[in-house]
Amino acid sequence: MLNKEGLILELEFYDRGNRYDVNVSNHVNLICRKCGKIGDFMETAPFSSQMIEEQTGFRPEGMRFEYYGFYKKCRRRKKQ
Repeated sequence: MLNKEGLILELEFYDRGNRYDVNVSNHVNLICRKCGKIGDFMETAPFSSQMIEEQTGFRPEGMRFEYYGFYKKCRRRKKQ
């Protein structure tokens, strides 16, 4: 219900269970491949929704942008 009302964002993954984000603003998710932690990077993609609509005719209403990698503590553990 919260997802349908736009109060939370459901993050679906093919290799793990769904997660829920209370930050529904446009931002980049940072997803650690080691521990599974999902952090927020409060920047938008390097293109605007207006530019997308002008070039394609598609009107975006939201975005989901992710980077996958390793947090510093997980990189240290990985080397051991």
